[in-house]
Amino acid sequence: MSKEILERLGISDDKIREMCYLIANHDNVIDVQKLKSSDIELAKKQLYIQYCDAYAHNPKYVDKRIKKLDEIKEQIKQLSKTIENQEQEK
Repeated sequence: MSKEILERLGISDDKIREMCYLIANHDNVIDVQKLKSSDIELAKKQLYIQYCDAYAHNPKYVDKRIKKLDEIKEQIKQLSKTIENQEQEK
């Protein structure tokens, strides 16, 4: 349904693929160990959506979920630094 709406709005195919991916995977845990350098920006967007989603749930469960998301955020940050250092060394 999202794809059809986005196409009707004239959104580019690349953006549609990205948005549909984010919609389909908004609740999946991000496995930072499997990320490629080309996936980092998309993972950051997915993480942002997961933070928003966490805050929309029962407050009694938010702290635990935010803590886990903070850990993933830090892992992504470290991976980004590692990739950046590797690219600078080339």
